[in-house]
Amino acid sequence: VTSAEIAHSLCSFKKKEVRLTLRERDQPSVHMMLSGLSCAIDAGFEHTQLQLSLPHNDLDAEDATSLAKVLKRMGQLSLLDLSRNSLATEGARTLADALVSCKALVFLDLS
Repeated sequence: VTSAEIAHSLCSFKKKEVRLTLRERDQPSVHMMLSGLSCAIDAGFEHTQLQLSLPHNDLDAEDATSLAKVLKRMGQLSLLDLSRNSLATEGARTLADALVSCKALVFLDLS
């Protein structure tokens, strides 16, 4: 699956609530998902609610920087689960700066 295929699938999805979940401990898959999500946003992808769940993916502070770039463009994000990753203080700070843009966020798990 390519990022373009992910973007196309997201843009053609008709439901108002979308939940993206990845629990494979597979950083390349996470980066592919984020790239696809970014492409979908570029193409006008908007939903009433978007939930992103990436627990147990061994994400670190460097991954948080990649995620933050996408989060800054996701005002409709309502849930973000990054539990059981290795973001550390630096990663959490990077995410905090980006999450200011996520006006719909009601649930955040960084445990």
